[in-house]
Amino acid sequence: MNLEELSKQFRRLPGVGPRTAEKMAYYWLTLEDDEAERFLRTLENFRRQITLCKRCHNLAVGSDLCNICQDNRRDKAIVVVETPQDVENIEQAGIYHGYYHVLHGLISPRKGVTPEQLFISDLFDRIVDEGITQVIIATSFTMEGDITADYLAKQLKTLQPNIPIYRLGTGLPVGGELNYADKATLRAAFITKQKVGEEND
Repeated sequence: MNLEELSKQFRRLPGVGPRTAEKMAYYWLTLEDDEAERFLRTLENFRRQITLCKRCHNLAVGSDLCNICQDNRRDKAIVVVETPQDVENIEQAGIYHGYYHVLHGLISPRKGVTPEQLFISDLFDRIVDEGITQVIIATSFTMEGDITADYLAKQLKTLQPNIPIYRLGTGLPVGGELNYADKATLRAAFITKQKVGEEND
C-alpha cells in the first residue's frame, strides 16, 4: 500500500478532505512501531466490543443494552433520531433526560430506503411495552427527515392516539442535520418543540 492509497482510506472518514487525509497519512508514517500497534489494538478492541443496543439500537459497549437504556431513572419519553451520533449530541446538550430510539437512516424514496429497512416497527412496540408518555421526533429538517417525521407521526397517531407527539422546534435551520447542531441550538430546539398537528395554531 502506498501513501496515496492510505490517504484514500482516511478520506472515507466524515469531514476529512484530501489535504487533511494526506496529513493524517504522513502522521501515521511517523509513528513509532509501538505507538502504531497500540492505536491498531485500540481500534480492533473497540470494534469487537461495540454492538447495537437490542432495545434502542444506540451503540452499546460490552453489553446487550447501552448505558442509557440501563438507566431506569430516566423519564418515560423517547426521542427518535437518525444516528447514534445524534444521541451523543443531545446528551451533551444536557436538556433531555429520557430514552432514545435510533432509526439508522431516514426514509428516502430517492435512495430506495423504505420504513421496513429502518428500526421503526419495534419503536411502536416499545411505546406500548415501556409505558412511554411522549415521543419527540428529532429527524433532520431535510426532505428525507420531513418524510420520516410525517410517516412516524401518522403511524403513531393511529396506533397510540393518546400519546403526545412532538417535533423539534426553532433553532434548527431548514435543511439542517442534527449532527451539526451545537449545544445551544439543540437546547433551543427542545424548549420550542411543537406538538405534531398544532404547528399552525
